[in-house]
Amino acid sequence: MLHAAAVSCSRQETGSGALQSAELAYANSHYDAAQSLCDKLVNDQEFFSSLNTDELCRLALLFVRLAENYGDENANTAFASKTLDAAIERNADSTALFLARAPMEDRARLSLISAISESRRNPVSVDSLEYDPSDSIIIY
Repeated sequence: MLHAAAVSCSRQETGSGALQSAELAYANSHYDAAQSLCDKLVNDQEFFSSLNTDELCRLALLFVRLAENYGDENANTAFASKTLDAAIERNADSTALFLARAPMEDRARLSLISAISESRRNPVSVDSLEYDPSDSIIIY
């Protein structure tokens, strides 16, 4: 089964099929195969660009799950953020609907990634923060 999931990526003509294979591998606790398929999806521009908004959201969720259970947590979190950014760029309303309809546990996971994505898209400048010295514990 593990070998079939890993080989299936090379036979997929679209990112959609590779995503389904990755979800199946993850569901069967074949985290290494799922990780490999997800990495291929995010690194292969042809596959990545063929994913629709819903599929990008599912891929982001899969990266979050992999970050918790397998592999490099930082890399998987970064890929989840990149994937969610792509979904928002394609269709922000559909992405918001996906997030709203996700089960509570998944919504909590994706909320963190959404916050990371938001901060990357709209960074806060330190210069724009107000500083009130009377509110500081530092004595001058």
